Amino acid sequence: MNELILTSDGSHTLKSNHFDATYHSIHGAIEESNVVFIQAGLHQMLPLKRDKIFILEVGFGTGLNALLTLIDSEKSNIEVHYHTLEPFPIDETAFMALNYDELLKVDKDVLLKLHLAEFDTRTNIRQRFFITKHKTTLQ
Repeated sequence: MNELILTSDGSHTLKSNHFDATYHSIHGAIEESNVVFIQAGLHQMLPLKRDKIFILEVGFGTGLNALLTLIDSEKSNIEVHYHTLEPFPIDETAFMALNYDELLKVDKDVLLKLHLAEFDTRTNIRQRFFITKHKTTLQ
């Protein structure tokens, strides 16, 4: 079971009671993901002027990194093939409670599609965004 936590930037994170850890910083889930995953990650690829990129995320968690990548890739007009490893996916109650859609001004359906995508199947979430989730560990 996961506990919903409101972080300092107004976005949610979850605390895993199993691992006794939060999925994102309590000082700001969206802020942390923007700095670490988008600015220090995705934006470093954009100057290479590629028309598509492949991303591997270890730990899908709340889906926030994938959602931010989808939003940013649409602005950049880049095709994304997003692969993620998640051995312990969160349940529907947990992802339905997340407020990312409200704060990022996107349709809740996008986050739902990311979470409900079948494992080991490439799923087209938006025109140029594909996700393949793997229910496995990195090992």
